[in-house]
Amino acid sequence: MKIEAFFDEPTSTLTYLIADEQTSDAIVVDPVLDYDPQASTVATRSVDELADKIEREGLRLLYILDTHVHADHMTGSAALKKRFPDARVAIGARITDVQELFG
Repeated sequence: MKIEAFFDEPTSTLTYLIADEQTSDAIVVDPVLDYDPQASTVATRSVDELADKIEREGLRLLYILDTHVHADHMTGSAALKKRFPDARVAIGARITDVQELFG
């Protein structure tokens, strides 16, 4: 098992890439979408860096996991899923409570 952390300085968050070296199966935990609040723009630099590494290492991304409700992670998951459409996105069942509250 190989675990690699990617630190996103602007949001002070960590994204993890966890891979089984024998099977090349992988999961990503809490991917980040880049957001510039002053310019009110988004970018996929962090997701692209992560996706490029997954592809370079020949990994098969099975899951994208969100450990909590946080806008940059949720949108980071969607951006990563565009690069790996077969990966499944997972989050806790109580996400529906948050969606109801803020929906």
